Amino acid sequence: MLYRKDEKILEILKKDCKTPIKNISAQTGIPLTTVHNRIKNMEKHGIIKSYVALIDKKMIGRSISAWVMIDMADISSDKDNSDELAAKRIKEMPEVEECYLLTGNIDIIAKVNVSDTDSLNEFVTKKLRTIPGIKRTTTSVILKHER
Repeated sequence: MLYRKDEKILEILKKDCKTPIKNISAQTGIPLTTVHNRIKNMEKHGIIKSYVALIDKKMIGRSISAWVMIDMADISSDKDNSDELAAKRIKEMPEVEECYLLTGNIDIIAKVNVSDTDSLNEFVTKKLRTIPGIKRTTTSVILKHER
């Protein structure tokens, strides 16, 4: 169960996971040791799974981000398993930041980051569409991202 104090702490950590405990304590009015113990407890119980670096894609030469929606063909009697295997294979590609299995008309969606539209085209046509079972892809370039 999450308490209001935990929610306050999580809001701060979501914005900057490197915020010192001292600053979290000052911002929330929660004692320093309580903040420390609550963070450790949330880590222990899997509420906080990991701490990650958010990377400026432009700074590393991957200024184009896109969502690629993937429709899988019914190639096996165990469609759920074949979709899962395809998603795992897609997730391993260096261009892929996120990959999800979905319900509905789209089976898989992947967020990709590439250097330019030629690289996006190469990724979709020469890498993604060579995976067995992929019937169709639809790509939407992300124009602006708000955090």
